[in-house]
Amino acid sequence: MHEALSELEEKMGRDRKMIQVFTESQQEGERFVPDEFHLAKPRIEDLAAVLKRNSIPTSLCLLSGPEGVEALGEALKQNLTLTNLSWNSNHIGDSEAQALAEGLKENSTLMNLYLWDNHIGPIGAEALAEGLKENSALMNLDLWDNHIGDDGSQALAEGLKENSTLTHLVLRGNTIGPRGAEALAEGLKQNSTLMDLNLKSNNIGPRGVEALLSMFQQNTTLLYLEFDCDVSADLGEAIEEALERNRSRR
Repeated sequence: MHEALSELEEKMGRDRKMIQVFTESQQEGERFVPDEFHLAKPRIEDLAAVLKRNSIPTSLCLLSGPEGVEALGEALKQNLTLTNLSWNSNHIGDSEAQALAEGLKENSTLMNLYLWDNHIGPIGAEALAEGLKENSALMNLDLWDNHIGDDGSQALAEGLKENSTLTHLVLRGNTIGPRGAEALAEGLKQNSTLMDLNLKSNNIGPRGVEALLSMFQQNTTLLYLEFDCDVSADLGEAIEEALERNRSRR
């Protein structure tokens, strides 16, 4: 096993087709899309063992499907080097999100987690929210195009109340309605770190936007709020004015 891991480490250090070193920071309001790299995939269990040894680069873009996520979650508890993990379009579901969330509870270095275009639902969102409550490093969480819905939004809102590191949260395309937006608004009233929230391609409606507007009576840190539902000109202007007030405080 030791020889196999050494061989994997050597190959990973030589072949960047599995390891994507993120050289460009995420632009405000843009979806992060890493370059597409392919490699005959190693077993995720072997990769997880390498993570435990803290001997790989700081960023991973995995194209290997959901298998082995439990091992990776365990590895995150011990790893001290990984800062960026991208596992997009890989059929990641609730059970896999739960495994990653367990790793987040004890991890102190991962700053960016990209899980867009997967199958994470309310149960997975609730697990990630529990991870956020205990995590002390994660700054960016991208759940674009999953299925968390209103219940998942409510769970994440509870996580935001206790989290003190997350600055960017992407929930675009997650079938979130007015109730989910109201829950997020309540969570943000007690949050002092989130700066960017993306709620485009949902169904929050004017009711949800009004709830978010009321949130600004207590929240002074959210700087960017994205939504694309139809609202009155007055409501839209009020949101922009509230965001501008927060920006002026910086």
